Amino acid sequence: MTSTNDVNDEGNPAPVLLDLTDDNAYYVITQALSDFAHEARGRAEDMAGYEIPDAAGSLEAFELADVAESLRLHIETQIDALSAPQKTSAPQEKSE
Repeated sequence: MTSTNDVNDEGNPAPVLLDLTDDNAYYVITQALSDFAHEARGRAEDMAGYEIPDAAGSLEAFELADVAESLRLHIETQIDALSAPQKTSAPQEKSE
């Protein structure tokens, strides 16, 4: 949980910055999110298949799986964008 003191000027929680430039750090985070999503989907399917289905629990587990997958995709998208070759503009000619 974010403490109430850890907010930006608009009162929103301050973002967390993770340094994922190390391949191992990137792998650990993205793999953990993928594993979590996979396990949450499995729990959701199990709950839906109970003799007396737990619809609320199943829906919550599916939602958590979606959050984990969304976070993983967000990380990958940001890293891909930052890793893409940057276009450089041609030098400007000086006018005299």
